Amino acid sequence: VLYKKNGEQIKTMIIEDDDIEFEYPKDAYSYKIELMNAGFQHLQFRRIIIEDQNIKSSHLTISTDISKTIDKIRHNEV
Repeated sequence: VLYKKNGEQIKTMIIEDDDIEFEYPKDAYSYKIELMNAGFQHLQFRRIIIEDQNIKSSHLTISTDISKTIDKIRHNEV
């Protein structure tokens, strides 16, 4: 949910994909993220990365070995 500085709600987004891109509205001041259970018996949340797509990401500079380990963990291969 995106809000203006005065607390007025601008937009609500329901994200069902693993990876999305969206344009943050210029008049948005804050946001709230909620994990919602849609009938799941189990929800495993690993992480969320929020970043400006125009700024070089710090997680892209991780060494190759660490990056491979993270990918293995991400796919339950460890």
